[in-house]
Amino acid sequence: MGKRVNSKILIFVFAIIFTIAITSFVSASCIDMKLARESYLPQETLQLEIDAELTRDLTTNDLFLYRGSSLLPNVFFMTKLTETKYFVWTDLPGTEGDYKLMVRGVCEGGLSFAEKEFPVVKPISTLYESLPTENFNTLTLNEHIITAAALSFRPEAISNAQNDFLVRGNSCFNQECTTKQYALSALAFPTIRNDMLDRLTAAQNSRLGNWSLVVNSGSDQQCDLTIGEQTEQVDINTGEQTLDLDLNSTSEQINVILNCSSSTITSLNYQYKETEKEIGIENGELVSFTINNQKCWGSGIKTTCDEESTTFAIVALKYLGKTLENGTSVWLSNNNDLIMAKAAHYLLTKNNETATVLLTSQMFSGGWPNQLGSYVTDMITTSIVYFSLQQDYPEELEKTEDRLKSLFPSSNLEEKAYTLFFVFPSNKIEPISRVWPGMVKTESRGSFYLILENKGTENITVNGYFMNSTIEINLPINSLKSLTISIPRVATPDERAVNYDLDLIQRTEFGGRRDYKIPVVIFTELGDGISGQTNTSEQEINETQQQNIINQTQNGSLNNQTTNITEPLLQDKFSFVEEEIEENISERTNFTITLHLANLYNEAVEDIRIISSIGLLGILNINPSSLERMEPKTREEINLSITPQFGGSYIGTITAEGKLNNQRILSNISVSLIVNLEGNVTCAEMNGTDCSEEGFTCKGDREVMASDTFHCCLGKCEKEGGSNTLAIIIIIIVIIILLLVVFVLKKKPKKDMGDVLDEVQNKYQRRFKPSPEIGPRGTGRL
Repeated sequence: MGKRVNSKILIFVFAIIFTIAITSFVSASCIDMKLARESYLPQETLQLEIDAELTRDLTTNDLFLYRGSSLLPNVFFMTKLTETKYFVWTDLPGTEGDYKLMVRGVCEGGLSFAEKEFPVVKPISTLYESLPTENFNTLTLNEHIITAAALSFRPEAISNAQNDFLVRGNSCFNQECTTKQYALSALAFPTIRNDMLDRLTAAQNSRLGNWSLVVNSGSDQQCDLTIGEQTEQVDINTGEQTLDLDLNSTSEQINVILNCSSSTITSLNYQYKETEKEIGIENGELVSFTINNQKCWGSGIKTTCDEESTTFAIVALKYLGKTLENGTSVWLSNNNDLIMAKAAHYLLTKNNETATVLLTSQMFSGGWPNQLGSYVTDMITTSIVYFSLQQDYPEELEKTEDRLKSLFPSSNLEEKAYTLFFVFPSNKIEPISRVWPGMVKTESRGSFYLILENKGTENITVNGYFMNSTIEINLPINSLKSLTISIPRVATPDERAVNYDLDLIQRTEFGGRRDYKIPVVIFTELGDGISGQTNTSEQEINETQQQNIINQTQNGSLNNQTTNITEPLLQDKFSFVEEEIEENISERTNFTITLHLANLYNEAVEDIRIISSIGLLGILNINPSSLERMEPKTREEINLSITPQFGGSYIGTITAEGKLNNQRILSNISVSLIVNLEGNVTCAEMNGTDCSEEGFTCKGDREVMASDTFHCCLGKCEKEGGSNTLAIIIIIIVIIILLLVVFVLKKKPKKDMGDVLDEVQNKYQRRFKPSPEIGPRGTGRL
């Protein structure tokens, strides 16, 4: 009898455990979540749109926020729009990390969970906290200069840095420096910039400036002076005299020869503005000098050219908008073993081949080594490559920023300053704010509150655009302000609800920008059109007033009223209409794909460029590749003319980049083109592996099509994991639990069926019980 009871209990427990395990992985297909951003800043307001086919309404108790595996206490605000659409907003904690939002709901098939992972990233402003703002003379000269360059936007810091520089004995202002130091000093110190640029110009190997021979002769004599191909006779008197040289040659090297009948001591001297230097000295009847005219730089004034010195000179001059002679790029095209030199060459020439070399030499982590063959990220090289490519290949540099941020804490001061100056300059310091509410319900001739709080390290100017009104607010650091926005008469023939966006464009004084879009649903009157103006009033408030506004709004009569608005409220306003491009095409078959680029802003987008990533170079042409202007609420056709020459898989992105209020905005669409290979080339002849067997996937370079297989892997063909692996893990866990249950049943005193059922039920209830740390929903401060 005991054995039968144990067997029944065992089967029952197994069923409960298996049900719980399966419930944990119920499909979340009935719940769809969309965040307003892909990543957030600490303390920023998160907006979430939920579409769900549920058998009961969602409440804030069904929302959970995790950092890693830890459930966090958090206050959520929620409004219901339709029977299937909800809008949620909440303020994030002040700690960076990987976060997850989980939504619990009851679908027709039972309890389901949906989750959305997102990072809360370290603000750029916090990276600057590692730089000193005074006592620069305690740093090395190189640290002093590049740190000053990175902090040049902060008046007090740059004043301290420049004062210390001017009195520093070994500064470039008081003694001869290297080319690299002159270049960086020109970037760092605005008041002595022209002086540093003059010295940088003097250091370049060119004929620019005043050249002369200082000849010391023991007797009067006639000598032959040869400059390039031109020779003339000159009279040399006893003692010292100066011969000015007229250098008209455009040759890369200019030879200067003085041939006398008796010996002389002759030096070659150079002068450019305040810079004077003896370049060389020779003794004999025949003396000769070679003047380098290749427009490159060495480590010092008129020294042998090297890649690093030339790179820093180019980067500084291009950064400051100066033009360079063609000879510089010619020399650099033949002398670029260093990756930073390749970056400087691209900065000068915009050469596609150089861009290809740079992008293909980028490591998987997103960084670059100092030269090909190395696999260690060099932060200074990576910063210079980023600066050179950022305008033309922004999509390929996303991982670069993440890589540099990850290396930042363990890097030295000089590396940090380079990273900040070239990759995260002051115009990227983000405004950080909290906004309440994240979504508004109001009515014709009604009004609503908007609360803004500046949580960043910089003052913010907020420009708001809503219906027919424009708003401008100054939001100092740590300030809290409320706007009262009054709605005019809004009427429709069927009294339906309509949706407008309140666009908030937030900027720091250095140009950093962060936008919010607050959806505003207006319940209309019967009639037609809008009558009147939107009115706005601004007020500084404290935390108590803020809470009163929140409580008053939450108790409003419209909160429980649903609408007929079913379209997504969180949508990109400058974007491609199509979600992605996937095409299978035949080799050498020309055809065109038409895309549609939409501008849903209330303002025009200007200076638009449409470019492809490196993976699509050579296979398609974009027409038009630029647009001068897109008017508000319009769309444009973009044609992709595809001309494949070789078989294989081509994967990349098309990026549309434009300017809205002089700020850069981007939209991307992923492209996957499969080109069928026509011919008799087998996978083996391509040095590939047939990866067509079910359950295997190609890891590595790419998968192409050969004459004997559609899945020729040019990397490593490996067995893939996935859902089968997960199922196996679940089964193993269930078996382990089952064995433990058997073991416990054998060791412990017998329990009746009621005790066992009570224990299982309690465990199941505790699994879904909200954490006591969460507290009540629907109230709390921003």
